[in-house]
Amino acid sequence: MKRSKPSCSSHSHSSVSSSNSSEEENSETNENETVIKKSKKYDQNYNHGWEDEADLRGGVHFAHACDIDINIKSGKLQLHRHAQREKHKNFCRSKVKQRSLLDFMPPAGLDTQVKNSVLILTAFVVEHNLPMKLMDHVPDLLRAVCPDSKIAKSLKSARTKTTNIIKNVMGLYSFRAIIEVLKNNKFSLIIDETTDRATIKHMCLVVRVMFNDNVSDCFLTLLPVESAQAEVLFHQIVAFFVEHEIPYIQNLIGFASDGASNMMGRHSSVASRFLAVIPEIFILKCICHSFALCASYACNKLPNFVETFTRDVHNYFSNSPKRISQFKAFQDFCNIKAHKILHPCQTRWLSVLNACSNNREDKQADIILQSLNNSTCKLYLQFLEYILPLFVNLNRQMQSENPQISNIYSSITTVVKTILDCFIKPEVLRNASLYDIDYKNLRNMLPLEQMYFGAAVASNSLDEHQLHSLKTNCLSFYIEGVNQILRFPLKNNPLQDLSFLNPQSVRAKTISSIANIAKKWPNLVAENKLQILDNEWRLLRNYDAYPDTNNVLLFWSEIAEIKCGYNTDMFRDLTKFIFNICIGITALER
Repeated sequence: MKRSKPSCSSHSHSSVSSSNSSEEENSETNENETVIKKSKKYDQNYNHGWEDEADLRGGVHFAHACDIDINIKSGKLQLHRHAQREKHKNFCRSKVKQRSLLDFMPPAGLDTQVKNSVLILTAFVVEHNLPMKLMDHVPDLLRAVCPDSKIAKSLKSARTKTTNIIKNVMGLYSFRAIIEVLKNNKFSLIIDETTDRATIKHMCLVVRVMFNDNVSDCFLTLLPVESAQAEVLFHQIVAFFVEHEIPYIQNLIGFASDGASNMMGRHSSVASRFLAVIPEIFILKCICHSFALCASYACNKLPNFVETFTRDVHNYFSNSPKRISQFKAFQDFCNIKAHKILHPCQTRWLSVLNACSNNREDKQADIILQSLNNSTCKLYLQFLEYILPLFVNLNRQMQSENPQISNIYSSITTVVKTILDCFIKPEVLRNASLYDIDYKNLRNMLPLEQMYFGAAVASNSLDEHQLHSLKTNCLSFYIEGVNQILRFPLKNNPLQDLSFLNPQSVRAKTISSIANIAKKWPNLVAENKLQILDNEWRLLRNYDAYPDTNNVLLFWSEIAEIKCGYNTDMFRDLTKFIFNICIGITALER
């Protein structure tokens, strides 16, 4: 059946055409709007159901247990990535061995439950370093939150009771537990002096020991001292050990402190007195403090106006909210990330790196302006920006959360080689041992124009006289920096043999025997135990199921748990030796 065509006048045709063109224009406009207009993006909210997924839990704990912020706006992709990271895996392994305070509390009546709750609250205050005054309000808060709880209604523990529990119950129990551990295990001692608010001098004693199946730093005691003389400090430490029947001559294997003369002097110090009593004790100054001093001594070879400039810039802004606001507005105008004017610490030249990278009255502003316009000053700062990271990164490595004892020696030698490579002839570096190079001899140095002082100095526009003066001062920095670092003994240092502790070295199976290494630690391994130790090492070389971690302590902790057919520890003597090394040396890293 055919449909008849409707009759259309020219007017109606025009109207239809106009309507069609209007629809086409509207269609094009809508299409353009569709192209230009972006769909609204919705942020993903946290879903607690994710915690039930095995690949996100990492075996034990979910990502938020690592105490870091993770962006989940786009979903759980970042959570999957975090779950695969070594840090999260190591955290999960360590959590498996940790026991909660609740594990030690069996089911009991109401009175016992109230006492346990008080202990838990007190432990929480101590762990998070909260003020005791907080406990004046916590019981009332719990009663308001849990009005039907019998425990909350019966809970009474204000700051006075909390303080007494910490001092006379929990603190005393922990102290006695540590004393018993020190009586039967090897340990290292770390000491430092301090003055409290009442201007009373104290000496803090911290020990590193195997505690609860883990190498731990434990606060031991705080001894009041009347004199900071080495003899007085030493006798107070010994008197404490004798009073608590700790066999320190047999069990003390490491000692650490700052580099003060009364602590580390060659002839009359606490360290020299320990060496006289315990010849095999391992003693080393605080490495982090030492490297900061190395940089400080080296920077003294540079003109004073470099440090003065960094301090003047900070002082100009620090006491003026108006200038700080103007500086922030200027950074916003330039569309750059907001920076804070940092102040180099009086006793830590390494802090100058941040001031270099950040880059009083009107008279003071003029002085700062002159320094900013001084191309020589800028080049000095750029030179420091190049060289100071070598010291800073070494310092950070020594403060790592993971033990670095197997890398200390190689890291230090790498920094020394890097600095020497800037001004010593290549053939000298190739043909001589690092500790035998005469780096102060001009015959061993490159010509001044061939020395390397950073990319900025290499492409400068200074005149010949200014450039010569700048390079000469920077060369003095190199020489003094190497001179200070080499106070760390490189020759015949037992630390250079500790690469066998690395999980990578164990897996590579490149070290066939550790007998010669163990001989250097007579206070850790008896002569008749050397063969047993080496047998276990060679057995480990042929053991294929190594733990999947590069953290030294976690790796060897899992090795220590491996059992043989008789349900005895397969690597008992080997892991004991390694843990004692960690106790004796890792205490000196931080």
